[in-house]
Order: sequence, then C-alpha cells, then structure tokens
Amino acid sequence: MKKIITVITLTLICALYTPTSAQDIDRPTPQFATYMEILGQGGLVTFNYDMRFTESADGPGFRVGLGYANLGQFQGYTFPVGLNYLQGRNGKYFELGMGMTYGRIGIIDKFDNEPRLAGNMFFGFRYQPEDRGLNIRAGLATFVGNIKRPEQENEAFFIPLPGISFGYSFR
Repeated sequence: MKKIITVITLTLICALYTPTSAQDIDRPTPQFATYMEILGQGGLVTFNYDMRFTESADGPGFRVGLGYANLGQFQGYTFPVGLNYLQGRNGKYFELGMGMTYGRIGIIDKFDNEPRLAGNMFFGFRYQPEDRGLNIRAGLATFVGNIKRPEQENEAFFIPLPGISFGYSFR
C-alpha cells in the first residue's frame, strides 16, 4: 500500500511541475513602432508611438506623438493623435491615416498666437520589418481646419506637407 501511495504522490508531483505544451506556445503580440517624423502630421519634428490593433504587422492601428517647433516666431508643442491602416506584405506597406493635431501648426499661426485643433490625413509608404528592425516612412500629410485672420472672418485652410520618418519596430 505504501508503494502505491508513493507512486501516486510522485506522479502528481511530476505532473504539477512539468510544463505542458500549452505553456510553450509563443503568443503573438501586436507590433509597436517608435519613430521621429520630420514635417508630417505633427509639424516640424515629432516623436511618435505607433501600435497595431491586431497581431499582424499590417491592418488597423493608432499613433500618438509629441512635436516641437522653433522657427523664429513659430514656437510651441504639437500633439498629433490618429488612426491608421497599413496594407501590404513582407515589410512594405501603403499607409493611410487620419486624426487630429493640437497645438501651434507652423505657418498657420502667424495670424494669431492661439493653439488650435486641426484635422490631418496621411498617405504614404512604410517599410517596417515583420518582427523588429529599422522602419522608414515617407508620404504626404495634409492639415485641414479653419484659421482666424485679424479683422476678417474665419477662413478654411488646407496645407499639404511632405514628411519622412525613421524609427524602430518591435514586438
């Protein structure tokens, strides 16, 4: 009887401390990217964080950033946020994004000193490895909104800006 209890106890101990195959499975994680953008959706220079909503390297995602401009009278911070979609494969993607940028938006602000909220869109190409590595983005960002000119009515604006960014992707 002692032998049976000893065997059962050792079997239970081994079963509890032996990893199962379900624990060895690599769980896919969404892809993240950080990058510095020159011109583009945040103004002059922006540091951004980008993440996919799915485990895939393409598909829907979001970005948030913090930008700074110091061009003579145009000084201040910008805060771009937005949604984007990557379409492609093998690290080469078409990127389409839209969002909002809050802050002083460069040449627009020569008429007043108030920060503003402007809509933005981005159309471009992104090279981003499937797992990790250097990412490069290039494309056209546009700002749309409304501007207040002294002693005149508000006026809509549309400003296209070419942009390029460099950063690192990881999982």
